[in-house]
Amino acid sequence: MRADGDAVTIDPPDHVLVSTSLSHIDPDDHDPEDFASAAWNVLSMAQDVVNQTSGDPWPAGLGPGTDLAEPGTRVDGRAIQLWFGAEGRPALRLPAIELGD
Repeated sequence: MRADGDAVTIDPPDHVLVSTSLSHIDPDDHDPEDFASAAWNVLSMAQDVVNQTSGDPWPAGLGPGTDLAEPGTRVDGRAIQLWFGAEGRPALRLPAIELGD
């Protein structure tokens, strides 16, 4: 995975590049919700690539009848919280991304 300009790109083992553009974010606007939305797009893209590459749902859900833990993001003060699954009981929680000034 790499960030280049206004895009995040994943180069999976099959070398079929997958990319998402973040050009819709106005760097002068500083709306934290825009950054949380962009983070959600990147998590979702990464999840799709892992699922397609491995053939298995990733990350697996925690409850019965839940095959896949969906991505989630939320702005919490000056940070973006990131997880997969239910926010209160995530299958996977990632480190928060601190928002700058």
